[in-house]
Formats: sequence, C-alpha cells, structure tokens
Amino acid sequence: MSDSRKDHTISIAFTHRQEGRKRQPAQESVFDSYANQHYRLNLGGRLFQLAPVDQKTQLPETDERPVAPGFIISAWNPNGDPAFENDNDDANDRLERDLARFTYTPLVTLARNSRWIERSFLVHGINRDKALELARRYGQKGLVALTDTTLEVILVDGPTPANSQPLKVIELPVAPCPLMLEFEAEKECRPYGGPWTSSSIEAAAIWSFQSKLLINALGCSACQQPDQPYRQRTGAIAINRAAVPSRFGGWQWMSRKEA
Repeated sequence: MSDSRKDHTISIAFTHRQEGRKRQPAQESVFDSYANQHYRLNLGGRLFQLAPVDQKTQLPETDERPVAPGFIISAWNPNGDPAFENDNDDANDRLERDLARFTYTPLVTLARNSRWIERSFLVHGINRDKALELARRYGQKGLVALTDTTLEVILVDGPTPANSQPLKVIELPVAPCPLMLEFEAEKECRPYGGPWTSSSIEAAAIWSFQSKLLINALGCSACQQPDQPYRQRTGAIAINRAAVPSRFGGWQWMSRKEA
C-alpha cells in the first residue's frame, strides 16, 4: 500500500518534536490567507463551497447564490495567538450574542488546503464600519466582504491593497474527506503516526486532533455517518493539550501551565 501522507493535511499541520513547542510557521501572509481561503456552508442539508474563482476545483460551478451578501467575521484565534478549540468556540459564542440584532449565516472558513479552519458568521445587513468594529473587538486581523459575485479582503488595521476577486460557488454532492488534500469523497484517509516511537506517538495524537477538528466542522462521507458523533480511529493519548492550527501557524503543544 502506498504512503498517502504527502496528500494529507496532517503533513503540513504537524509540529515536529525536534522543533520543540514552536509551531510550524504560517504558509502565507495574513493578507494572502484571507484572500485564498474557502467557505463551507450547510444549508438545509445542501453543502456549498465558496472560493475565489481562480482556484482550481474538481467540481463544476453553479450559478446559484445560496446566501445573501454580507461580511464574514470570526472570533477564532484572537490576535494571532495560539488558542484551544473550546476557547475559540467561547469567543464565537460571545460574537454571536453581539450579532443578535442582525441576520447571519454560520459557516466554516478554511484554508484552501484544509490546514486550518475557523468557525465564522456571514453577517447580513451590517455596514462596513460596524463589521470592522466587531472584528477589531474580537482580535481579528481581517474580515471578508461577500457580494453576489465577489470576495474582498479588508484588513482591520493598516491599509488594504485593492483585491476584489470574482466568486465561484460549488455545490458538493457529499462531504469530501477533509483530511485528504485532493478532497477524495470515496476514499477514507489513513491515520498518521503509530505506536512505535515517541515521535510517531506524538504524530498519531496530532492526527487524531486534526481529524476530529476537521470532521466535526466539515463532515466526511467516507468515514463518518451523518449526524453521528466523531468516530475515534487511533488510540493515541496526548499528555498536554494542543492549540489548534490557524492562519498564523500549525498545531502547537502547550505546557500544563499554559493549558
């Protein structure tokens, strides 16, 4: 059986032991991470992926526009600091309460290679200044303005280069495996790492974290039954908690004091 790790999101999200607790650096600038990110929506059981039109995808575009225009805002990973998933979710809960007077659509923002995700909101009927105020309040470096035809990155502090990009919308027939870089819908990914050495045990633990994070957020028709809890596929146990990967870097082990 061939080794599929080169096609696996874990290979670019893993913090190697020899690097200590320092997470792998970001793959692109903050601005580029916003410009290149994709968006996943589940609307009444239909799955849609929104992306810049110049990014290659295997599925054809649809002319349908499933959501109204607005601003895409998250509270995850405030100030670019390492953060745990539950802390990010708590921050998003506070943001959602601040959105009570607006109409909004929950969605998942994800790196184009699924290295990281952010749970986010597409907020309708909000003006640019208020959207910027909310993003700044929750420690965000940027937000995205969505129209029926374009995506535009807006940096919270500092000048933003002109960047309006054509938008494409894809309807996904099923939820592809988010652990596979090529988004193969029928193929179940192989767990990474193993029980042999400390490094392989650490890799297995990180694979388990990555798998749970992505599948809970995006689903997976290959290995997860709809509406069922996440199915653990490795027995790896991490001694310390790990901060989630983000547009600022990869997984990062945190000491007991930091956790």
